[in-house]
Amino acid sequence: MTTRKKNIIGHDPLAWISLDDEDDQTGVNASEKVNTSDKNTSKKKPVQHPFGIDVDSFLLGYDLIQDQAGEIFANFYKDLFNDYSEVKPLFDGVDIKNQEKKLAGAIGLLADNINDVDKLTTVLSALGKSHQQYGAKEEHYTAVENTLLAVIKKQIGRKWTKKISANWATVLSKAAEVMLDAYNEIDDTIELESSSSTDDTGIAENDKVDDESEVLYLEARQDISTVSELLDSLKIHINTGQVKIDISRVTRIDASCLQLLYLLVRDADISNYQIEITGTSEAFDRSVFLLGMSNMLKVAV
Repeated sequence: MTTRKKNIIGHDPLAWISLDDEDDQTGVNASEKVNTSDKNTSKKKPVQHPFGIDVDSFLLGYDLIQDQAGEIFANFYKDLFNDYSEVKPLFDGVDIKNQEKKLAGAIGLLADNINDVDKLTTVLSALGKSHQQYGAKEEHYTAVENTLLAVIKKQIGRKWTKKISANWATVLSKAAEVMLDAYNEIDDTIELESSSSTDDTGIAENDKVDDESEVLYLEARQDISTVSELLDSLKIHINTGQVKIDISRVTRIDASCLQLLYLLVRDADISNYQIEITGTSEAFDRSVFLLGMSNMLKVAV
């Protein structure tokens, strides 16, 4: 089995927040332990990953990337713009250094959750919806995959084997599939607010980076069943150092999500990131008022 290195791609100010229960100090679920005293215990066949990949090989590739992450992601955007000039308008007004951090966070998300496909699918679907608003098309995902794999191979060299590359190509393609599938889930009858004018790139103005801040739009339902996905989304966005959380779509939010937002606001200065809650939502305001959290979240209700 491949030994995972500590994640050094990007800064993760939320790493200390854990939503999972530990079964014991070894980190091994009790139900998964093998009873060596049982002579009749039969060998189980290895479970096939839903993506059809060799997980160890994929994670080995991730470890190799971490050693040269800065150069890889910087060269990625240079080569992407040189080889696929048609994608460049999508990044008008975007701070590329922040974008490099965000891409690093997304790659880290794939590696950290590669064995939890359900969770990965939920987060990737949310990313897909936001990318549709940015104007990303299917061919843009292909450009990203081709460029990223080429840059990594060039940077890593012979250690980046054909096997590793094939597993990475599969994961990136599957991730693109999930994100593109989410496009069809967006109700075409929903229009952006009148203040969200579009330019000739087809990107809504309020979805672009404004003053180097990334906008994270919360979905309508925010409760205990979605708090884990909210945490993963926040990890990616906060990697940029600045984030605006738009609550205008929220129709339901419970204490678990408000507590998570409070922790982010409280520790922003300590962890060296900026966070701002924007937009208006009656449901959000009502929950904040009833729980007496307006001062804690620095919002007026």
